[in-house]
Amino acid sequence: MFFEMVCQCTATLQIDAEKSKEEAAWLLVSRFCNAHVACGYITPLYEEMPQDTKRFNIKATEQDPQ
Repeated sequence: MFFEMVCQCTATLQIDAEKSKEEAAWLLVSRFCNAHVACGYITPLYEEMPQDTKRFNIKATEQDPQ
């Protein structure tokens, strides 16, 4: 597996990993990407953030059958 990445801040990463070392290569690629989000090299991962909610007190009443 071969990776070559070049950031606009002039940082580069080249990895030529054997099959047995692919997991370590993916970790290095992930770290490189995370480190260069601020440079604009890659957009950050979407993270679902908790949203503030409002509580509504709704009283349900029985309707008269007609």
